[in-house]
Formats: sequence, C-alpha cells, structure tokens
Amino acid sequence: MGPRTRRLTAALAVLVGAVGTPRGAWPLTLEPPALPPPVAQPLASSGGLWIPTFDDEFDGSAVDASKWSNGFGWGDTADNFAAWCDPAANTVVDGALVQRADRLAAPQNGKAYRGACLHTKGTFSQLYGYWEARIRIPSGAGLHSAFWGKPANDRWPPELDVEEIGGALPDTVIMTVHWRDPTGHRMSNQRYRASDFSDGYHVFGAEWSPEGTAWYVDGVERARITDGAAAMSAQGAFYALLDLQVGLGGAVQPDATTPFPAEQLVDYVRIWKRPFERLTH
Repeated sequence: MGPRTRRLTAALAVLVGAVGTPRGAWPLTLEPPALPPPVAQPLASSGGLWIPTFDDEFDGSAVDASKWSNGFGWGDTADNFAAWCDPAANTVVDGALVQRADRLAAPQNGKAYRGACLHTKGTFSQLYGYWEARIRIPSGAGLHSAFWGKPANDRWPPELDVEEIGGALPDTVIMTVHWRDPTGHRMSNQRYRASDFSDGYHVFGAEWSPEGTAWYVDGVERARITDGAAAMSAQGAFYALLDLQVGLGGAVQPDATTPFPAEQLVDYVRIWKRPFERLTH
C-alpha cells in the first residue's frame, strides 16, 4: 500500500467515525418479539393436544361469580351430608380458594354444620376432557373433600368423582364413576393410598373419554375404569363441583377430635378438551 492509498484509507475512516450512526436510526441488534405465555397443559395425561376450556387460578380477591355459584347445583343441602352449604365458607386469600367447614351454634336448613360447596352449573359444562385441580385437603374425622362432576340436567347417575378423600383416612383418595343400566344404579371405584394428602398441595386429574376414565395423582396414573363408559355420557355434558363437606352418610362422622374449623385450600381448577370434541356450556 503506497502513501497515497494509506492517506485515502485514513480519511475514509475519519469520515465514517464522524458520521457514525444516523440520529434516530434503529439499532443493529433487534430484540426478538415477545411470545405469548405457554398454555398450561395437564400435569400428566395419555398425551396429545389439549385445548383449555375452563380455568380458575383464584388470583382475585373473591370467588369469581362468573364461574362459580354456591351449593350443589340443585340447592344448598344434600340428604347424605350433615353440613349446609354456606356461601361465606368460600373465600379467596393469597391466590388460593379457602373452603371452610365448621360446627354451627344452631342448625341451619336442618344441618348441624356449615360446609363449602361450589359448582359451575349454568356457567360451564363439558362432555369428556381432562379435569384437574391442585388441592390441600384437611384431615379429621367426618371431613369430606371432593372434586367431581355431574350432568348439567341434574339427572343422577351418572357422576364422575375425580377426587374424594375422607378426613379420617387422609392418605387415601377414592376415584369413582357412577352410571345407570337396566338393573339400576351402578358404581365402580378404585383407591390409591399415599402418605398423607393433608401434608401439602397435591394434583388430582381425570381423563374422561368415550372409552372410560383414567385418574392421575401428582402426575402419575393411579386408576383406570372402563365400566359403564357409554352410560357415563348418556346424559350429556357435566358441570364441575368442588366441596369440603361434613358427615357423609354411611362414612366416618365428626367427633370430638375433629379440628373445627377445618380448611381446604385449592390452588387452581383447570379443564381441557380434545380438538374437535363437542363442548357445551
């Protein structure tokens, strides 16, 4: 490179440095566009694509009345329980639904206890799909935790019990389907025993399909029932129910050792469907 070439190169370098990047120009390195948050999927299932259809993370300051109503769907009492469904027994605190059961000073609607009962009748119902809730159940004789579904037309059976745990046996979850055939009411259930479901939050899920139902506890399949599969869908879409009740008929009843008031915590309820499956709400 001769002297003249070196002088020309130096001049060009000074010119480029003086001009620099034009004022207001875009930077050379662009940030990637923001992506939408990932859609939550079941903790575990048989696989494949799931479309979210119902979700409550309980992030507000009160129960969302656009999703939940008090009671069982047909009313605020049931003959097979000792507790009345008190609307005030359901509150939202620090991102969780708090469901409380307690003794009453005087009977209400013929019941000696108050319980917590929520349902989605009139706001959400669905045929088949994956139903999941993350729950911390209480322990104590006579307490009864349940996450379940029944037909929107309130005919019974059928019924799908995603999770039932009696407080006298807090280490055992009962998973059940009810249906009707020409002989009358039929039922099939299985039990899974762990350490203690009152020791913290646990995830209970059920994958309901035309072939039957598979249950998952903390992401592991623990039961599968095909009995009554066709009859389970005979009454159409189911709505969801979430309860902390007292004194289930035919089961352990509350006694002096039952820790009243008792509280059940629910972190979330999520429901999905398969693509192209029928959805009714």
